[in-house]
Amino acid sequence: MSLPGAPDVAYRGDTLHLEGAALSELAGRFGTPLYVYSCAAMARALGLEALHDPRFATNAGRLAHRAEVVSAIRTRVAARRAADWVSLLERAGVPCGVVRTVLEALGDVAASPLTGVMPIARAAVRRAPPMLDAHGTLVRAHGWDAFAQV
Repeated sequence: MSLPGAPDVAYRGDTLHLEGAALSELAGRFGTPLYVYSCAAMARALGLEALHDPRFATNAGRLAHRAEVVSAIRTRVAARRAADWVSLLERAGVPCGVVRTVLEALGDVAASPLTGVMPIARAAVRRAPPMLDAHGTLVRAHGWDAFAQV
């Protein structure tokens, strides 16, 4: 069975490895959930031959030459539409997604200027916010204890 991201993601015995690192060791060191990706798989999917330079073979090397890595990725990604890259990266087994603005993200959900975004729990009740000073008398009379009575 071929894994997404192969050959960079593969089992060695019973342990899943990513570019030679055991994912179980990474999870133990950094906790879960843990976001990982294969730089080699990403470079192949994006067609970034520049990232095959030996200076970029390790994370330490990529960090030491961060400006060059970012510049190569930025230049390449600007050449096509985001949807094209998402498709290529997903086929290569590289986790990816389009970063959207808040307004773009809200376009996909039911939202109201009065009540905001509906909570995920459908049983929750969402009420309109109170008018200015709607509970003022109660707050002035009872301080913080007023909220237990609302």
